[in-house]
Amino acid sequence: PDKNITGYKWETDTAPLVLDVENNTIKVYYIKDEFNYTVEYYYDGLKDTSKTEVLKETYGTLIEEYPDKNITGYMVEKTEGMPLTITENTQTNIIKVYYVKGDYEYTVEYYYDGIKDNSKTEVKGAKYGDIITTYSDKNITGYQLESVDNLPLTIREVSIDNIIRVYYVKGEFNYTVEYYYEGEKDDSKTVTGKGIYESDIEDYEDKVIPGYKLSEVKNLPLTITEKTEENIIKVYYIK
Repeated sequence: PDKNITGYKWETDTAPLVLDVENNTIKVYYIKDEFNYTVEYYYDGLKDTSKTEVLKETYGTLIEEYPDKNITGYMVEKTEGMPLTITENTQTNIIKVYYVKGDYEYTVEYYYDGIKDNSKTEVKGAKYGDIITTYSDKNITGYQLESVDNLPLTIREVSIDNIIRVYYVKGEFNYTVEYYYEGEKDDSKTVTGKGIYESDIEDYEDKVIPGYKLSEVKNLPLTITEKTEENIIKVYYIK
């Protein structure tokens, strides 16, 4: 009679037996059988059947590792069925490995007239493959946006690639030269120009008329500010 047990298989026996006075024994040998087990791989919750592994191991063996099939930008989130003890039921001999997109840092750097202001640098986090389309505006008085490098930014696993650079430069602002004759402004002679923020305007066009002479000039030199209503040079002539 066959007396195999779960997880074993017949290996050999000593049959047929020729009866003798002694040693009338048949010995039947069983060994542990081998059974398939499966490793399934999931990426963001979706199984990639092309990566599934079907392996074989001896009954009762404890499986504590699996072939790593991570891909760029991903990391192991969890595993199910680990450790796995091999049974005769191949339908339950399954390990499931779940990968998800990893968290990576990205940096926003701010430059003013080409010089980076480290105090304004921001370091943030995002998932691999995320697309960053915005940044914090850190313009300062008198400056204007010149350009932004690496925007939109697609998050990669290499930190040096995950840098947005924002460039500001000093803006141009209007200034006005007004002309007064005996205290009366002549609007027809007013001149409007442009100057770089914090630059100095040190001269003006002389518009003296016959019979008049220069009396005084107010607000010269003029340091350009962002307040155009204050960027005024006043030139006074008297008879």
